[in-house]
Amino acid sequence: MVCHAAALLVLAAIAQAGDKPDDSAEPMPRPKIALQGKVEENAEHVHIAGKVLEVRSIQEEGRHEIDVEDVEKGKVTLTLDVPSTLPIDLAQGREVEVDLWSRMGFGGCARGARIKDADGVVLLVDDGGYGNAIHREDLAPFEVSQEDAGCRNRANQPGRLNNFWLLVRAGEASVKLIHGQSGDLAWKERTYRVVAIKSVARVGDVRWTDAPYEEVSFAIGRVPKE
Repeated sequence: MVCHAAALLVLAAIAQAGDKPDDSAEPMPRPKIALQGKVEENAEHVHIAGKVLEVRSIQEEGRHEIDVEDVEKGKVTLTLDVPSTLPIDLAQGREVEVDLWSRMGFGGCARGARIKDADGVVLLVDDGGYGNAIHREDLAPFEVSQEDAGCRNRANQPGRLNNFWLLVRAGEASVKLIHGQSGDLAWKERTYRVVAIKSVARVGDVRWTDAPYEEVSFAIGRVPKE
């Protein structure tokens, strides 16, 4: 189960409400999410539960390989190419649940991954390849949405993609980012890093296209305790 992309991050400060982003801001490359083992290729949903055997990371490249021993499937390896500042709060021996979703659409696909442990969400990644793969209820406690940034494509053509704010909330806390930015979000005495990989939407007359009305890709990672 693979989606193509590399990992690149331009680290920036959290955008404040009311600020207008640079209309030349470019989306980051799509994350890559891959799963190897006794799993069904391109399944809509794959669930893995077991103990972490090993975590191999090249943090500066944002590449991580996570081996999990599932009771039924045996050893399964989750490979992630994600923004390099995204933390991976995992260690050998920890019991985890890993969920991967694949959503096929006309001309493309979307894939997403979630890792949870006894303390809650460890990681959420959605590549936003063709709509979002992770359902809203599976993002809990996070809520992900968009807000018009008043930023139009240079040609100002109806139906074309325009930069939108990415809004991520957890309870009363929230961050507001344009793609290429990252910010921290507090939830139940833990800190989560949110990375806006891509947040664009179509405005005006979109009846001429079968493409998604919005394209949203993001990553959320729990910051390890010091």
